[in-house]
Order: sequence, then C-alpha cells, then structure tokens
Amino acid sequence: MSRRFSLLKLIRPVFILLSSLILTVGHAHEFPQNSAQIILRDGQVEVRLLIDIDDWQTILSDPSAWLTGETDLLLTQADLSSDALNDKLAEYLAGAIELKLEQEALVFMSESYQAYETGHEDEAGQGLVEFRLSAQHAFARPKGLSVQFPASLASVLVSVVQPQYGLIKAGGEKVFALQ
Repeated sequence: MSRRFSLLKLIRPVFILLSSLILTVGHAHEFPQNSAQIILRDGQVEVRLLIDIDDWQTILSDPSAWLTGETDLLLTQADLSSDALNDKLAEYLAGAIELKLEQEALVFMSESYQAYETGHEDEAGQGLVEFRLSAQHAFARPKGLSVQFPASLASVLVSVVQPQYGLIKAGGEKVFALQ
C-alpha cells in the first residue's frame, strides 16, 4: 500500500507539470486580439488600430484596473451607454499613443482621429472597431520609428508600411524594389 501511495505522490507532480507545459505551448502561437497598421507617407503617418472593443471597454470600466494603474482612463456606465463613446476612446488614443519618428515625438492632429464600426467580429464573436489617427512629420526618408500603446490595450500586433509610388504608362512596366 505504501508503494502505491509513493507512486501516486510521484505521478501527480509530473502530471501537473506536463499539463501546464501543454497549456503553455497551446497558447504560445495565439495572436493578440488587437492589431495596428502604421503607414508612413511623405509628410504624414497614419495609425490604423483594429481593437476588440468589448474586451477593451471591460478593462477601461474596471475601477481596480484604474486604481492599480493598468489604465489611466476609467469609463463610467454613462460613458459606456453614450453615443459618443468611440469618439471619446479615439480622443484618448490620440493622447495615449506615443509615436516617435527619428526619435522625435509626433502629435496626432486633433481632427484626425476617427472610429469606424467594422461590422466584423473576431473568433470569439467580439465586436471590432477601427480607429484611425494621423500626424504630420518633416522627414524625407525616415529610418527609425518607435511606438507605444496604452497598457489597457494589452498586446498589439503591429505592421509598418512605407508605400512606394510610381506611374506606369499604358502598356508599360515598373519594377519596385522590396526591402
């Protein structure tokens, strides 16, 4: 009997360890719910954020998240039921996102932030909202960009795009160099 008990004492920790490893590996390849595309154009930067709005609103309306500093914006029930909620969130993002080009902080233009209901849902059926913000810059060929999003957004999958332009005459061909 004591031998069986010893074997069970040994198997239990091994089983727990293997179970936790399997769960960790299973979540290692999941992508964040939120994504951003940063588009660098001549004289302008545009940030397009696709946000799982339901999860984000849950975090922003949690008083304990605000008290612990997880977020610096606390939404009330009146905010959550307001028709202007997405406008308020877009204004918050414009002030909370830190975007630097060539180590120079850029300021989002006050009329440049907008929110769009996408009509799409993520895998869990959550609503997605796209926020668009833009800022001006004076760099002809920027080499470095840094961005920081508010912690309340959790992880954000980011892609940076720098479009190339060229005129292709009728029947002509243009070769674009890709980096």
